[in-house]
Amino acid sequence: MQAQAVVCTRPESYGGEGAVCHMVSAATRRKTRSAMLWLPGVLTAIWLAWAVTGGVCTASAADQRERVVMIGSQGGVPTLMVNGKPYGPMFYTGDYRGNIDQAQVWYLYQGGMRVFFVFANAETNDSPDDPAYSPPYRWVLADDWRGYEKLDQRIHSLLQVAPDAKVIIRVWFPVRLDFGLQHPGDVIWFEDGHNGPWTDPSTAFIKDPSWPRYSIYSSVWQSEAENGLRALIAHVRAADYSDHVVGYMLTAGAYGEWYPFGDTGGQATDFSPAAVDAFRTWLQQKYGTDEALRQAWNDPSVTLGGVTIPTRQQRDVYDYFGSFLELPRRQYIFDYYSFCSDWKARVIGSLARVVKEETDGKALVGAFYGDLQNVQYLESGFSLFRRLLNDPAIDFWSAPPTYENRGPGGTPTIRFPLETLKLHGKLWIDETDARTVGAGPAEVRFGAPASLQESVEELRKFYSLILTRGVTGYWFEQSPGWYASPTIREAMAQMQQIGQIGVQLPRQSATDVAVIVDQESLLVTKNKITTELVDKLKVDELFRMGTPPDFYEMDDLRQAAKRGYRMYIFLNAFLLNQEERRVIDSLKRDGNVLVFFFAPGLGDPDTRPVWSTSNSERLTGMHLAYRSGWHTLQMNPTAAYVSTLGEMPAGIPIGRFYRPITTGFTATPEKPQSPPPSYASGYFYVDDPQSTALATYVGTADAGFAIRRFPDWTSVYFGGTALPAVTLRQLAHLAGAHLYVEDDDVIYGNQSFLALYVTKTGVKTVYLAKPADVYDMFDDHLIGAGIDHFQFDAEANSTHLFFIGKMSDLESASKSQEGSSASAALEE
Repeated sequence: MQAQAVVCTRPESYGGEGAVCHMVSAATRRKTRSAMLWLPGVLTAIWLAWAVTGGVCTASAADQRERVVMIGSQGGVPTLMVNGKPYGPMFYTGDYRGNIDQAQVWYLYQGGMRVFFVFANAETNDSPDDPAYSPPYRWVLADDWRGYEKLDQRIHSLLQVAPDAKVIIRVWFPVRLDFGLQHPGDVIWFEDGHNGPWTDPSTAFIKDPSWPRYSIYSSVWQSEAENGLRALIAHVRAADYSDHVVGYMLTAGAYGEWYPFGDTGGQATDFSPAAVDAFRTWLQQKYGTDEALRQAWNDPSVTLGGVTIPTRQQRDVYDYFGSFLELPRRQYIFDYYSFCSDWKARVIGSLARVVKEETDGKALVGAFYGDLQNVQYLESGFSLFRRLLNDPAIDFWSAPPTYENRGPGGTPTIRFPLETLKLHGKLWIDETDARTVGAGPAEVRFGAPASLQESVEELRKFYSLILTRGVTGYWFEQSPGWYASPTIREAMAQMQQIGQIGVQLPRQSATDVAVIVDQESLLVTKNKITTELVDKLKVDELFRMGTPPDFYEMDDLRQAAKRGYRMYIFLNAFLLNQEERRVIDSLKRDGNVLVFFFAPGLGDPDTRPVWSTSNSERLTGMHLAYRSGWHTLQMNPTAAYVSTLGEMPAGIPIGRFYRPITTGFTATPEKPQSPPPSYASGYFYVDDPQSTALATYVGTADAGFAIRRFPDWTSVYFGGTALPAVTLRQLAHLAGAHLYVEDDDVIYGNQSFLALYVTKTGVKTVYLAKPADVYDMFDDHLIGAGIDHFQFDAEANSTHLFFIGKMSDLESASKSQEGSSASAALEE
């Protein structure tokens, strides 16, 4: 008798009743195996292993309960480990209302998906059926929410078609409609004193005019949130599906992303009594006495008990060099922004510890955090992140990829310095809300493509970013139908199978370029300067420089130096203490190139005055001068530019962003926007006879771009915010950094994979750092063995993923999957 396996398949007419099981003979399975050789000898086995694992209906309940999920190290990066084996890179969650689309889940499950997010509500009151209670977050919860009934239904519906799925519950913390009436000091207060529901629903972050906006500084709300979270976890642990729940993701505030609630009409928040009390408490813990506070703030009249929240006008004054807070006189603004970040981290950490306590430390815990792409919202509290980096209760962070220019032709990027997160053992789980043609015309502004094929290329682009950056992500199908196409489902299955092999392989960085962001400097710099350097430059140029750079926070620069990068780019190194300067000085060796932007080292909190161009000279080795007055930061190249760096292509400006904005909150491909010009209310220039001027500010002879060579290192100064990718490539060549490509195509990569998102049709040439075997992962063929470069034809807006290494390693990673219990069952 032939050996048989019980396999679950999709019914011809899917009625949502679960999988249909039938017997499959060994002969049939052999035929199936040979019919699915879309990646010969490498991925076929993993496809069948996952498919059979997802369909075995005879697995015992005991087997399904035997699961351990944790964050471990695999391939040199933090990785989700399931039963001791690496998993990744993608999860899935459904729409905002929490609905479970069984057909969609079934297809993803058959393609290898094993981890899913499910929305839930942590009740913050004792009477969920009380008429005064109504679910406020209508994008997440059904209108007829009753206790935990919906959560139970969702998880049961998921498990019907994904019987051994792992679930991470995405927790939302609601409040009663009468919360603001009962606790008027614990909801958002605006600068004009109003604290009611939404004043302008058409421009509100969450468009529900009846919803009270709780303050995250409220101890009342936090207490209710913790109680609700404990009750939710108690319910889950008592449920029949408890063994499937492996983690909790904590969401609060606007969008659930921990932004403070507020209209976009320009009024500042949060002036509530709860926020005032929290700020005073924080200052008491930092300074201890009125005298210490007065000395720090240079204000003889201030008291700890009399501090108020800074107004919008006070926050928007940058009086030193037109772009920086005057310290120490305006230390109170610095302290306020520090408080916003630190207090939010405390609240998230406190809720995370509730989860750890209630699950005996077994559940994963994460939250939306680390959104440095929105640094213009300093009140949002993402600028100082040490507390959560060092908090053992937090396992993973999350945020969506950047929205501006993420669509066809654009560059989605991850919002946090990933290498810093990895150094601290945290996992990044990207909220990959990538649109497809199925999202419809309304989503074009957020990157929805115009065709099915372009949709596949876009999904591959987002996926390649995640795989090659050594992180994890989840497909977020915000509305039904985004991913319903069989073509898209097949592409997602292929990507999941590639990922299951990919997580077996080394995924550490393989670049010679490090980019550094400084936390404290975010708090003292005019928003426009910071936004262009930390956000816009990253999205438009840094991933087009020919090599995928690594991103660190300044505190981890000493660790970064151990990697031996050839070029270090300091985006906003404006306020540096003595220790930070010593670490940067230690990089001035081995021919390294250090690139400094705008006002490097201008501020030193350990000196008086804090801000001085002499501080910059000590850091860069070049004498800087300053001219006040509103002026463009655009520049004209000098003759020395060509002799030093090479030709500058015609039509590409220096010092001004020029790539059209085609997707985001206000632009579409049909109605692109031109980036606003880069200006500053005063600029810095190099006044140093030993330096070479590479470009001068438009209309002046002042060198805004200069270079000075020292015996052991090279200093580069750029006084603007928009350095084009071609110039970055030229500087990388000067540093001796390896570049994979020589054009503006988007590039992501690590030790095992290289991804290229091609923006212009043509023949592409890729140069490797050393000879390697190259395998095309999406098109399923070997390009060459032991080669140091290769070429391929590419269409515009297409994504290509290559394995770079030894084919034997790729095959071994595949065989490690063949050794799974599912594969063993297949061979019986």
